This record gives sequence, structure tokens and C-alpha cells, in this order.
Amino acid sequence: MYSLEQMKAIAEQCEHFSPFDESMVNSQEVTKKGINCTMCRHYDNENCNIIDDILVNMDQT
Repeated sequence: MYSLEQMKAIAEQCEHFSPFDESMVNSQEVTKKGINCTMCRHYDNENCNIIDDILVNMDQT
């Protein structure tokens, strides 16, 4: 399981991020808190084919 902070960082760096609801991206909540993996149409029931690859390749210093 990934933390919310990890999912935010991953979503921000993911070139495949595609929101399941386009209007959500412009909402005040997203403006304040940012995007995360749970908002992506590719994130299904805590599964994503590329999330591990992105997390491994992130600079975590």
C-alpha cells in the first residue's frame, strides 16, 4: 500500500495520468491538495501497472 504523499508524487510525474473525471481536475480540492493516483482512470482497486516503475525511478533524496 502506498501513502497518500507517494501517490501524489507518482501522479504528478506519471505521463499516463488520466483523470476519470475531467471536471475534478479543476475542483477546489484538487487545486488545494493536488492530484493523486486514486483520481486516475488507470488506478483500479489499488492496482496500477506502472506505479511501481514510477516509484522506483523517482529521486527520493
